[in-house]
Amino acid sequence: MLNLDWPVVETGDAQLQLESWRVTGWNDSNTHRGRLYVVVSSDALGGQVDCYKSDALDAANLVARAEGALSTSIVTRIALVAQNSSGLGGSVVLRSAVATTSTVLWLALASQRDLELSEDQVQHFLLQSPVEVDLLAPIQDCMRVFLQRMKRRYRPTQGTGNPFMAVSPAVEPALEGLPEDLSQDLWTSSLDKYDELTGLENPQEYREWARLHTLAILWRRLVRDGPENDPAARMHNFYAAQAESAWSELAEAFVDADRDRLSDRQISTYNPSRTRA
Repeated sequence: MLNLDWPVVETGDAQLQLESWRVTGWNDSNTHRGRLYVVVSSDALGGQVDCYKSDALDAANLVARAEGALSTSIVTRIALVAQNSSGLGGSVVLRSAVATTSTVLWLALASQRDLELSEDQVQHFLLQSPVEVDLLAPIQDCMRVFLQRMKRRYRPTQGTGNPFMAVSPAVEPALEGLPEDLSQDLWTSSLDKYDELTGLENPQEYREWARLHTLAILWRRLVRDGPENDPAARMHNFYAAQAESAWSELAEAFVDADRDRLSDRQISTYNPSRTRA
């Protein structure tokens, strides 16, 4: 099961320390176009998680911090507290606190700034109808669709990556027919039993699809008449078609099984005529 209330993609968490992210109040001013750069550290009191809006990881770009005691028997959720008046909050589950600077949290594949740069009417709509075109909703809708599509194509192995689960991993067949034994390293199971996309090495390659798909969602929300008469419906159809074309041309997923932000292998396109050993 996917956590579609808090749809995120995490990369680079080599120790599988962080899970079940819930981030609120984020936008383009307190993230790097939907991305946060995460630093984990520890001291005598426990673990600390710092979130930055720039990969420079300097004090001026610190937007949230979470601190909490660590336990070998109890896994707890710690609160993200806004830093530098960023307005960003939420919480995260911290399993351990091995020092690392490699984790990136993707809250959006295409942010508001991406949409504004590609569609000059986005800002106009925000000014004219702010309730109808609040961009956070379609941006998160796009992330939900992305996770659902990835799970449909690359079925997770239940139980993988969670040291607290005693059951042996059980593989479910991928709905789109891809070899089920190739995609298990893309996913981990979180404490709250959600499947989380943590082993994808190339999320940036999906940003163009996300931009087009989010614009299609945005225009669909503005449709007031039939497709023949409503300019918004025509724009929705245009962007929806462009998004599907972009998705079909995407590179296959690159797996980063050890979460070091370097590709371990590519999941090749399914070929039903291929003979498997």
